[in-house]
Amino acid sequence: ITEGGSAGDPARLGIGVSPTYVLDVSTTGNNGIRTSNGTDQLDLGSTGGAAAVGTLSNNSLNIITNGSPRVTVDNAGAVTFASDDVSDQFVITNADAGASSAPDLVLYRNSASPADSDALGMVQFRGENDDDSLINYSSILSTVTDVSDGNEDSKLEFKTYKAGSETTTLTLESGDVTAAGNVTQAAGVFTKTGTNGNFTIDAAGQTIDLSRNGANYLFANGGA
Repeated sequence: ITEGGSAGDPARLGIGVSPTYVLDVSTTGNNGIRTSNGTDQLDLGSTGGAAAVGTLSNNSLNIITNGSPRVTVDNAGAVTFASDDVSDQFVITNADAGASSAPDLVLYRNSASPADSDALGMVQFRGENDDDSLINYSSILSTVTDVSDGNEDSKLEFKTYKAGSETTTLTLESGDVTAAGNVTQAAGVFTKTGTNGNFTIDAAGQTIDLSRNGANYLFANGGA
């Protein structure tokens, strides 16, 4: 332990080093500071050549402001952000002056055995009902439908609630669009299927096809 500091400067304490800062610690091997109450512990130091702060016990790590946990990392690595504010609560800022994409938000499913129909990630808009139950009122789900190299396909689903049940309202899949209410569009053909009839627009064939109660009406380019 080394003490340092000069007149007019704050006192300095060095552990394993002549102090440059108020508290300066330098060791070999396990390099860091540990606080412990006998059960829980917090480590501040370096591991594997990188700076580290965290717990080695089976507990969560909290970042606290104004006496309340704002960021919590549980012992499995799940992260929770908490705020009482209603302004922008999570902001990513990038000051690059170039034309490249930035800032970027990436959801990466790093699977060791990727397979067709793997769900890649979901964004959920969660609230409560009048019974105080949690409801995912709206969701966006990404799924890989074909993982074959050079032939990859994917699907993006937009889910909403209707009459107490979650329903897939809109699906974007490999260039096709399917909407709830029996509205579909694929390869330039728009079709609305209803209880009493169908309505189809074929942009490639330049036709409009109407059917109702067994009767069919076809409107083609240059005639009807």
